[in-house]
Amino acid sequence: MKKEIESLISDLTTDQKASLVCGKGAFESASIPSQDIRGLIFSDGSQGVRKQRYVQDHLGMFPSIPSTCFPAASTLACSWDKKLMFRIGEAMGKEAASLKVDVLLAPAINMMRHPMGGRNFEYFSEDPCLAGELASSMIQGIQKTVSACPKHFLLNSQETFRMSVDEQASMQSIMEYYLPAFERVIKQSQPDWIMSAYNKVNGEYASENAFLLKQILRKQLGFQGAVMSDWGGGNDIIKAIRAGSTLEMPATNGQSKNEILKAVEEGRLEVKDLDKRAAEMLEAIQKADQRIEERKGSLKDQTPSYRYHHQLAFAAARKSAVLLKNDDNILPLDPMKRVCFIGDFEHFPIQGNGSAAVNPKFTENFKVIAKKYLNIPYKKSLGYRLHDESVDSKLELRAISAAKKADVIIVLAAFPLCESTEGLDRRKADLPENQKHLIQSLAALNKPIILIDAIAGAIELSIEPLVQGILYTGLSGQSSLEAMFSLLFGEFSPSGKLAFSFACHMDDHLVTNFPQKEPISYHSEQTKVGYRYFHTEHIPVRYPFGYGLSYTEFHLNFAGANKDGICFEIENVGNMDGDAIIQLYRKWEDHDEVSSEEVLVGFERIHLKKGQIKKGFIPFDEYTFRRYLPQSKRFAILKGEVNLKLAWNIEEPIWSTRIFLKDGEDVQPEVETNMPVHYRKSAWKMDLETPLEEFAHSPNRAAAKSIEWLIAYRDRSLKKNSPNLAVCALLSMPLKSICKLYPDLMNFDKAQALIDQMNEPSESGCSELIRLIHTVFKKDFSNSKDPMPLAPFNLEFVETARKPEDSQAGFVSIQSLKDKNPNPD
Repeated sequence: MKKEIESLISDLTTDQKASLVCGKGAFESASIPSQDIRGLIFSDGSQGVRKQRYVQDHLGMFPSIPSTCFPAASTLACSWDKKLMFRIGEAMGKEAASLKVDVLLAPAINMMRHPMGGRNFEYFSEDPCLAGELASSMIQGIQKTVSACPKHFLLNSQETFRMSVDEQASMQSIMEYYLPAFERVIKQSQPDWIMSAYNKVNGEYASENAFLLKQILRKQLGFQGAVMSDWGGGNDIIKAIRAGSTLEMPATNGQSKNEILKAVEEGRLEVKDLDKRAAEMLEAIQKADQRIEERKGSLKDQTPSYRYHHQLAFAAARKSAVLLKNDDNILPLDPMKRVCFIGDFEHFPIQGNGSAAVNPKFTENFKVIAKKYLNIPYKKSLGYRLHDESVDSKLELRAISAAKKADVIIVLAAFPLCESTEGLDRRKADLPENQKHLIQSLAALNKPIILIDAIAGAIELSIEPLVQGILYTGLSGQSSLEAMFSLLFGEFSPSGKLAFSFACHMDDHLVTNFPQKEPISYHSEQTKVGYRYFHTEHIPVRYPFGYGLSYTEFHLNFAGANKDGICFEIENVGNMDGDAIIQLYRKWEDHDEVSSEEVLVGFERIHLKKGQIKKGFIPFDEYTFRRYLPQSKRFAILKGEVNLKLAWNIEEPIWSTRIFLKDGEDVQPEVETNMPVHYRKSAWKMDLETPLEEFAHSPNRAAAKSIEWLIAYRDRSLKKNSPNLAVCALLSMPLKSICKLYPDLMNFDKAQALIDQMNEPSESGCSELIRLIHTVFKKDFSNSKDPMPLAPFNLEFVETARKPEDSQAGFVSIQSLKDKNPNPD
């Protein structure tokens, strides 16, 4: 293959090579028909295949082609089930192939640095071992039919200003915490692609960070595939090519290609660097073609069965649910009990929003499912409105009245969709006030309350003492309701374990100033994220990492260590079939900053029938005993004593042993000295990398007023819990990203001229900014029912419009913005 590609590269012109490394359209790479080189088709895929009907719909403003909506990664991770991940990956791969997709942009394997991260629902865990193992299995399943593209490399930990923020972290925290999930994925599943992150890492954009892409990704981890930018995540295409980035997405209307040709001509880009990137593209195309040929040999097996995939989504939702509380064994419920359901169960939350949103192939009917599980009539009441947090007395009184006639009350705890969405970090740390008030009122009835927690990730759960049972379902896909009923009425025993910690209060987390709204986000907490902080520092939590109850009971009969791993025997001593999840943690006995942390190094999920005994084994691997030496800049296994424990969760050990690593290196542990500062105030420079929102502080009042109006519209929609994602996205974008995503509206020369204009004190001008804002929304909302954000303005023509036809777009002059209500409806 290598010689064939080298020969083909020599036949390509510089123009053709430049085309290969630039996107074509929103979800396709360029083709070169004269050389028989086809383009690749990409599709989002975190919860299922999201192939857009309209090729330019990169924001997902319109419904995608229907596909199976599986549980979100944050929910799936609570299954701790690698076999399940493989089957889901295999199903998504088959569906992608049937839609002629070559590369599935999944899974997302960043760490949950803080529970308020808006995209946490797409991420697996706060632990790199769990995330890496589960993602590896999913990728192996996907790549049976199409290429996988795990993302976002590296340190994508917040959505606020994600296209500009500089994530500054020490090398020790990168190597010990943020990198290992990607390392496991690359070494265990060999993905064909990796997607770089939007953000900077220690001062350099991830897409053009040579240290990340060459030194770490390719040399240290041995990655052999291609690297693509996130959509609009390109910055300097020349630096990106030199740094090892293969493909910039999406298409930039020839802008990036022209930059490449000019740089080659002027000697700023060596042809050999362009050749390497073009060769990586050709290799990626060949891999995709090989998968197509392999599918032809087993066509029947590769045709997706959406009915089977629906059942797989159902199985995944059941296996991933976590029973957090079960006072007096209130669960499972007796089908003869009189039950009252309170909440909008007809619109049960099943997925997050943004590029991960899937158009479900099948939908559920609450009444049909309830009839299947309940032998007697049930009561149902709304109780509260999801998008209005104020207490609705009428709804609450109706709910209380219905609950009085019930034996058990089941309450749905949910967030509006905007609390789990790409582009926005979460604003709510706890349940909305109307839901808390409702539960307090219901508790006064002295009837058992079961809370269904259908929220992605951890919240404070301050009402926990008022309820008798809590079932965490998270965002559990298109078969959420059926799975919930199956678990509530004992058809299946909950066996999931939390993949993240539930803190008592968000302020208990060591991570501060989240999300960071200034140019730099300092990871001063090092590796003390989630349970690595709470457990090490003995901070009480609501529910610890790895926690989960069951309807049955397990007993560890014995365990022992040998040179290969930990073997054990486990017995189901309860009254139901169920799954046990055994977790292995490691802690060094010396006490430097990182070594004092107890960390997950392995796990196994085992199904046991009632009364059954099974043997299990958790192997040691290259990650079990290694530690990073920041001064030497390498990993090593050091001579010394280490503590190993088997546990039900991080706080509940069931067996432990100490072993001495006599063959390790006889050197002292090293401590990181190059630490990021705890916090230092910084300010945006008002340049191409500055988020558009920050230009509300521009000395040019025409520019500032335009942005202020857009912010007012955004904030109004957020207050209604129904944000316009296109508005939110535009405000968080720097002009350099707008140039990449909207190249027909803005290029870098125009953008720089606009920056210069916005940095000049003035009461007028900046018509180019107003033109940009309005045209973006005219473009994105042309087929949408959502009103254009600027429609409420008293539209006037911009006096400085350069063409007569410009006035037809309805631009806003600065005069029309003065003395008007800053909160448009």
